[in-house]
Amino acid sequence: MEIVQRAVGPMTDHQRQVIWVVIGTADAAIQHWMADILTLVEVRFQILTACRLLDLSTGQIAADRRLADHEPA
Repeated sequence: MEIVQRAVGPMTDHQRQVIWVVIGTADAAIQHWMADILTLVEVRFQILTACRLLDLSTGQIAADRRLADHEPA
């Protein structure tokens, strides 16, 4: 996380909450590329799409957090 913060600079609290989703998506996409499952174009698309999570509003992140925290009946 320290490396990411040095590379991208200061992040808001909600960006810090979703950065692990972005990192996980990028990691999986790169592994699939290395295994010749995805093309480089598909990997780039997945990473760019995941990065859009960093632009979500605080309200959207809070709503997703509440939804994830809800235990099914």
